[in-house]
Amino acid sequence: MRSVLTVSLPKQGVHTIREKARERGFGNVSEYVRFLVALDVDEDRITRDEFFTLARRAQRDYAEGKLRPSRSLRDLLPRA
Repeated sequence: MRSVLTVSLPKQGVHTIREKARERGFGNVSEYVRFLVALDVDEDRITRDEFFTLARRAQRDYAEGKLRPSRSLRDLLPRA
């Protein structure tokens, strides 16, 4: 069974979504939106509390000397 979801957007937003749907080969805006929802791109986002918890842990690790300095990203890559 289908349900309808109505979203209010400014005209430019509607235009942008329609253009992207067309450019990316979707038959209509609904297909495009269903595709975007299926991507679940917000799954890897963290909450504000999680962010601060991670920041406090990083500060503690730094204070305890558990972190190593690096001059570039190359220093952080595993060595072969």
